[in-house]
Amino acid sequence: MLYLHPRIQKAGGEVHFFDRDENYMKGLDWYRKKMPHSFRGQITIEKSPSYFVSPEVPERVRAMNASIKLLLIVREPVTRAISDYTQLRSHAATASLPVIVETPTLLSSSSSLMSSTSSLYSNGVWTSMQQQQQQQQQQQQQQQHQQKQQKISGFYNKLNAGNAAAMHDNALADSGGAGIGGVGSKLNWKSGNAYRQYKAPTITTTTTTATLSAANLPSNGIQISSKTFEELAIFPNGTVNDSYRPLTISMYHLHLHRWLEVFPREQLLVVNGDRLIDDPVSQLRRIETFLGIEHRINGNHFYFNETKGFYCLRYDSGDRCLRETKGRKHPHVDPLVISKLRKFFAEHNQRFYELIGEDLGWPEE
Repeated sequence: MLYLHPRIQKAGGEVHFFDRDENYMKGLDWYRKKMPHSFRGQITIEKSPSYFVSPEVPERVRAMNASIKLLLIVREPVTRAISDYTQLRSHAATASLPVIVETPTLLSSSSSLMSSTSSLYSNGVWTSMQQQQQQQQQQQQQQQHQQKQQKISGFYNKLNAGNAAAMHDNALADSGGAGIGGVGSKLNWKSGNAYRQYKAPTITTTTTTATLSAANLPSNGIQISSKTFEELAIFPNGTVNDSYRPLTISMYHLHLHRWLEVFPREQLLVVNGDRLIDDPVSQLRRIETFLGIEHRINGNHFYFNETKGFYCLRYDSGDRCLRETKGRKHPHVDPLVISKLRKFFAEHNQRFYELIGEDLGWPEE
């Protein structure tokens, strides 16, 4: 939706620079090349779902630019968890499609980064043999990861002493006084009237993407599509399965706490994703104010799609709704289970409210 604003450009696809070691070790030049062309004074948005929930990401982002602005978009935790389950079940039922799980989204701007907690990928239905192979591969990857981590401290020094410092010097000079001086850094390559810009990201959170390993699967991969949400979320003895990943992702305070240990609260804007769906214009105005850009997005940019049940975007070149995998109908979930989960999340939500200084009014039963 932010891409409707003339001062915002978006990076294509999900870059996954900060959450994937193999990309992070390629350095800032690799990351900068993933950014789109933009004009002086524009903001670039980069979205990668798993930024919000990946423990190593906050420090890596700060190493690049400590003054970056972050956007976090979150939905009511139980609704989000059911949405995760719905996507997993839908894709697991079709072996040729990836499995997707919904998570919060973290967006950052040019800059901006965007991360969400909703997407996990897997290649169809897993057999027990494939699980064993995945476990072996995971052990090898863990060993490789440990070796890479030994190199990261030195890489941080390069980030801070080299490219990162140079980009920080140019960030405010080219921001056009738009009020996003803390947003980050950028480098320009002039080509005619266009500039190749890199700015430190602003981070938004809605959905997260990560590789689904055998360790995250139930004892039988087929159970992803055959088990009900109730069976996965609630143990037979009636207690909540707080290790079920869609539920763990919804414990927002656990993830946000790591970010607030690294960044001051004023550099983060939390957006209620449910309100963004119901009233996109009001929430986008908050984001425009936060980024220090003029209010340009209005009701004329949206229309309500009766079939899908939510707002779609209206461009000069035509209308656009979310892809078919979004907005799918959720399965019926036992109201008693929903009530139990809302009570379970009440304490977690309260901790989240305390961190952000705002009560989002999510139901507690």
